[in-house]
Amino acid sequence: MWATVPTQKPVWTPVILRRCASSPPVLDARRSLKDGRKQDEDGSELSPQARAERAAAPYLSAVWRVVGGVLVGGGAGWFIDGKLHSSPWGLIVGLFVGMGAGFYGLIQALNSMKKS
Repeated sequence: MWATVPTQKPVWTPVILRRCASSPPVLDARRSLKDGRKQDEDGSELSPQARAERAAAPYLSAVWRVVGGVLVGGGAGWFIDGKLHSSPWGLIVGLFVGMGAGFYGLIQALNSMKKS
């Protein structure tokens, strides 16, 4: 805390200076954990599950490109069927266009993972 001297200027007490000179107790406790956590490149500690999820993220992103392409293409085809009364051809064409776009995105994602 603050200590006052006759000039009434705030001065740090030696107790505070000692606490600031060492690392906080929370960091010391984190360094001493032995439950499988390792430090990541940015210095944060991740559990084994978090590291596995981070490693799987590019593959999940690639799969969602296919799913998203099919859903958007199917939705667009369904919308066109409703407006033009051409059921089921708009939906069929939309699904095929969506699958093509989704697989194109999948191939792009896999190629970018291969490069890095």
